[in-house]
Amino acid sequence: MNPEDLLHAHIVASTETTLLQLAGELDMATAPLVDQAVANCLDGDIRRLNIDLAAVTFCDASGLQALERASRASAARCTVFRLAGVHRRLRRTFALHRMGSLIAPSMTDLTRLRVTAQRAAGEKVSPPAKVWASRICPAP
Repeated sequence: MNPEDLLHAHIVASTETTLLQLAGELDMATAPLVDQAVANCLDGDIRRLNIDLAAVTFCDASGLQALERASRASAARCTVFRLAGVHRRLRRTFALHRMGSLIAPSMTDLTRLRVTAQRAAGEKVSPPAKVWASRICPAP
């Protein structure tokens, strides 16, 4: 079977952010498609690369490695990398392979952590605020 029949990659690009939507099976046969799609995304001058995994039906270790390569390639270009749409079963796969750090916490998770820390410190819990993740890259 042709890898393009197993995994579909759709790129939605704007000036600073690119969304790579993956649908289907992410495995040894289709990982090179992810590598190529990520390379295409990073060709432009983007600041953020979001990969949507909501429609991924299967992911094995080769697929996880492809996503890890995407993360490293993004970091090398000082591009913020984020996985989105990671469903519970896929989160478990990431955790079993000790790769949960690739999944950015959701806004709800960050807010919950902040509130828990405030309560533990005996501080007054302030209303939710927007939390932004950032990373410092060296100047070119």
